[in-house]
Amino acid sequence: MNRGVWLLVLGCTIPYAADNGTVEMNVVIHHYEDAEALSIQDAKRIVGEMQRLLCGACKLAQTKRAPCSFQLRPPARITETRNKSGGLRQADVEKVQNRHRNRPREDRTLHVHVVNAIEECGTHRPQQGQLIPGCAEQRDFPSLANTIIVVLYPPVPPGAGRHASWVAKQAEIWLHEIGHGVGLPHQGGTIMTEVGSSLRITPEQCEKFRRWGDPIWAGYQSVQRDGLRQRVYNGR
Repeated sequence: MNRGVWLLVLGCTIPYAADNGTVEMNVVIHHYEDAEALSIQDAKRIVGEMQRLLCGACKLAQTKRAPCSFQLRPPARITETRNKSGGLRQADVEKVQNRHRNRPREDRTLHVHVVNAIEECGTHRPQQGQLIPGCAEQRDFPSLANTIIVVLYPPVPPGAGRHASWVAKQAEIWLHEIGHGVGLPHQGGTIMTEVGSSLRITPEQCEKFRRWGDPIWAGYQSVQRDGLRQRVYNGR
């Protein structure tokens, strides 16, 4: 459902295109005190599954040196916060997004905020009993947004193992939100589906994933001013 600039899913690092065509992402995970527990092992499994899906769908001319055009670097640890997220409303969502916005040093970092619940995403408010598993800012306007907010879904009972299907579901949700970050709208039968579930990534969607963080594509240009390399938007 596309309502304004905030999009939700049903369902690492702003990437940086290296000289060899590889998109490199660092992933940082912020876990809120009242959110569903997430181990570093499961976090690495989710990031690994995201890379597997992107590499499988978005193949370029692969070499032994760069066997995949996407390199997602999983976190070494999870950043635990004592803050309780409760149910995030739109003002809370915007506050989280603004924490990492327009920071050039973080252009290669995706911040994943794992929260307890999301009650509002843009103008969308789920009906009672419904869940918003993720929210991100659609990047169809110039922005260095590099944040997604997610709820671990479905919850896993204490003591139960997290199987491959659970990991795949989280990877789908996280990639869906990243897709909104690169300007992708909802599209049925793909990773961007609004209803149901799909792990399919189309060639057109791959092009957006590959160009995420590209300052020229985003409307930004890198220029030399007063002896310094600066970013400007449309020459301003």
